[in-house]
Amino acid sequence: IEEAGYQCRVMELPQENIEPGQWRDHRKPIARWIRSMPLPIGIMACNDDRANILLEACLEVGLRVPEDVAIIGADNDSVVFPTAVSLSTVARQDREIGFKAAELLDRLISGMSPPAAPILLPPEGVVQRRSTESYGVADTNVQSALAYMSEHLGEPFGVERLLGETGLSRRPFELRFGRVVGQTPHEFIITQRVERARQMLAEPGGQNFTAIAAACGFTNLRHFRTAFQRLAGLSPAAYRHKQVEVRG
Repeated sequence: IEEAGYQCRVMELPQENIEPGQWRDHRKPIARWIRSMPLPIGIMACNDDRANILLEACLEVGLRVPEDVAIIGADNDSVVFPTAVSLSTVARQDREIGFKAAELLDRLISGMSPPAAPILLPPEGVVQRRSTESYGVADTNVQSALAYMSEHLGEPFGVERLLGETGLSRRPFELRFGRVVGQTPHEFIITQRVERARQMLAEPGGQNFTAIAAACGFTNLRHFRTAFQRLAGLSPAAYRHKQVEVRG
């Protein structure tokens, strides 16, 4: 991060096993550490359990997640969820890890030497949830619009609703939004809705397409399919089928 020209700070917490109730003692030091830095900030925790502790520390002292502090964990640990604000996380390739471990075990049983270096596998990817749905922007009108989009994405609304939130006329708002986000407000709304649909389609045993379209704020199934095909390059059905193949 520092090589890319950004500032990075690290806070280390004890690694030994601690009872869940004892973590409350660490919330105040965590909150003091966060408040020592300019807001808004983004923090990555080493795993989802620590991310949850970080989230609770923020909420306890009145810091908003994700508006003041965006949080992401690691492991995509279903045991940690649900939380007060759904946590974004980096998912591991657990299935591939299992295969690689079995291959290594077979090699060792066969008398072969262990590998000279650890076997490293890239993560499956980022699972985006509410805790990172924020933009750290100085323009308060754009920030208000982004916050409204995030909170109401499942409702059918357009740019006119955002104008009511910001108090700006359409042209000035679109110009300011474009400078900050790099898209028109309308295109950004559609992009976010398709991204949410991707996540829902990737979930095992997920909802039908009509329910997903409604949950993502599309007024009808045809609009959903058209937007999804344009941005994802696949139909919703083809995308879901591909995700099933990836899970094996």
